[in-house]
Amino acid sequence: MHSFSARYIESNIRSASAYRQYNVALPKWLQNRPRQFVIHCQHRLFDARKIKKEDITQKEHGQFIVKSQSDSSCSYRLQFGHCNTMPSCSCPDWQKHHWPCKHFLAIYQHFPEWGWEAMSPSYNSSPYFQIECNRPVHFFKGFRFSNRAI
Repeated sequence: MHSFSARYIESNIRSASAYRQYNVALPKWLQNRPRQFVIHCQHRLFDARKIKKEDITQKEHGQFIVKSQSDSSCSYRLQFGHCNTMPSCSCPDWQKHHWPCKHFLAIYQHFPEWGWEAMSPSYNSSPYFQIECNRPVHFFKGFRFSNRAI
């Protein structure tokens, strides 16, 4: 097996809840996601918790305005998207990564009905946010990772 494929499979298995136990502080929607995606979101959760609910205005269905925490003259427009439109935020972090920014995470926190599951299905069901975890761990028994057998 090619080393890239082996590393990919190893990363997926190590990220799956069947292989490891998640910290109870990790939100459920981040479990069974690729490691880099989880790290990205965890780095933004701390700053998201600083955003107050009164700094968020809900506009139309799935659209929000979030005041900037660093520049009082600035605010960011977010939309959760629909079946055929992708979510977006006007902040530089979203524009660079297209992964949840602190503004989306703050909305998840203050508006539970607008969490990860409310994001456009074209977005949140993307293979980029999925890991191969539907196979039982015993399927991989004997598979060697980094010179160690599972």
